[in-house]
Amino acid sequence: MGTAFSLQSHTSPEGPVELPKFPMSAQLALKWYGLLLTEYEKKEILDYPMVYFLGTNRDKKINGNEQHEHNFGYDDDKGDYNVIYDDHVGYRYEVKQFLGKGSFGTALKCLDHKTGKEVCMKIIKNKKKYYYQAGVELKIL
Repeated sequence: MGTAFSLQSHTSPEGPVELPKFPMSAQLALKWYGLLLTEYEKKEILDYPMVYFLGTNRDKKINGNEQHEHNFGYDDDKGDYNVIYDDHVGYRYEVKQFLGKGSFGTALKCLDHKTGKEVCMKIIKNKKKYYYQAGVELKIL
């Protein structure tokens, strides 16, 4: 797991408290691990019913504050996803390796923290003209 999970316990006035293990609800993840999240993630996480993984150290994450930055900073000016190794995708997948970039998007090797398996993820460029092509590729697969 990413460096953010080196925390094993939390100190309270009553003494050390064991941190809950993943998976967990988004609300519980926010309560116990909120300090590890960016301000953007603190809002976004609530859109997910279950959280399996939070990703890398907060300092290495994209802050995502400015909407006028391409997709809150998660994309470059061409619509390609800005890859951050050891970070999460959808609070489930851990980005492990860049596999390549094509005309329509980026391929990544990821660890699925729900199943424990390695998967290949293709992230399509964030441009409307590529959405149709992505649908065609899904039907082929």
